[in-house]
Amino acid sequence: MFNLNPNNLTEQDKEAIRRYVAEKFAGEKKTRRIIFFILALIIPLFLAGLGFFLANIEGSIFLAWVMPTIGLLLALLMHGLSAGLEGKAGDAELRKQLVQRAQMELFVKRLTGQSLTDELFPEEDAEKPKRQLALSEDGEIVSAEEILESERRAKGKGGAA
Repeated sequence: MFNLNPNNLTEQDKEAIRRYVAEKFAGEKKTRRIIFFILALIIPLFLAGLGFFLANIEGSIFLAWVMPTIGLLLALLMHGLSAGLEGKAGDAELRKQLVQRAQMELFVKRLTGQSLTDELFPEEDAEKPKRQLALSEDGEIVSAEEILESERRAKGKGGAA
C-alpha cells in the first residue's frame, strides 16, 4: 500500500506537489474572491427585494427596512470572512488544502499506474538541445547542420565526377 506520509515522499514527489500548489494557488484564491464578492452582492439585493415585496403584500413598512438591514449586515459579515481568508492564516489554510489535494492526486495516480510527475514535468520543459553554430568557408555564421549538409553534397558531387 502507498504511504503518503510527507516524510516518505521522494524529492521528485515533493517537487511535483510544490509545483502543483504554486500553479493552483492563484487560481483558487481568485475563485474564492469571486465567490465571496458575488455572495456579498446577491444576498443583500435578494433580501432587499424580498423585504420590499413583502412590504407591498403586507402593507408594513417595517419589513421594507428590516430585510435590507439584515442583508447589509450579512454582507458585512461576508466581507469580514473574506478579509480573514485573504490574510496569512487564510493563505496557509489554502496551501494546506492544495497540498492535501495534490497528495490525493498523487495517491490516485500511483494506484492507477499513471505518473503525476509526467503531468507536472512535461518533456517540453526538459532542456532543449543547444543550437551549434560554426563558421562557413565564406566566413558566415551558419548552423553546424548546414555545414554537414554542404559537406555531404560536396562529397556526393566529388564522388560522382
